[in-house]
Amino acid sequence: MVKDPHERVEYTDVSDPSGHLRVHAIEPSTKTHGPGKRYSIWTQGCHKRCPGCDMQAALPINSEIAKLRSPEEIIAQIKADIGTVWEVKGITLQGGEPLIQAENLAKLLVAIHAELPHLSILLFTGYTYEKIMQLAQTHTAVRTVLDHCHWMISEPFYHQKRDNGHVWGSTNQRVTELNAHPSVNFSEPEAVEAAFARHGREYIIQPLQGTKVSTGNIKK
Repeated sequence: MVKDPHERVEYTDVSDPSGHLRVHAIEPSTKTHGPGKRYSIWTQGCHKRCPGCDMQAALPINSEIAKLRSPEEIIAQIKADIGTVWEVKGITLQGGEPLIQAENLAKLLVAIHAELPHLSILLFTGYTYEKIMQLAQTHTAVRTVLDHCHWMISEPFYHQKRDNGHVWGSTNQRVTELNAHPSVNFSEPEAVEAAFARHGREYIIQPLQGTKVSTGNIKK
């Protein structure tokens, strides 16, 4: 039996021993990767090989395209970049797969939280919501990442369900509020739809009840 390519590889943290993050690309100003104008960071490396993935160049863990960047370097660049771009509301982390560098990503997020606390953080991940909840119980770095993000868009990308008109890549993907941020009120479905989808998604409370799309803080 052929395994689903979306889930064929077990989770492994491949963070560089230097403490630096493998960065594929940075876009200082975008309106297509979450609520408001955002600063997008693409990490390098992904264990999955989802058919139809648009980010083929970001899949190899080691690539000549990627650069190893320390949290201090990234913070300094964010500060310099948003100083020249008006109204950046938050940072979006995508890839590649950000969570396979959880150890070093956690260090970056702790620094962002301390130095740029006004910015919201949106995390994209190809792991299922249930898998992420399991990892958060066994991997301290994954838990730290989640604790320092406001929202998460999870689940593998399915090209048969591609959705070019919304923040997520395919219609099976889920939006979860990890930690409240004043820019989006998750108790008001209309506000969530406007921020992430603009129409047609279900939002419910209790993220640990096996819901398809969930909001509310993850239990510690």
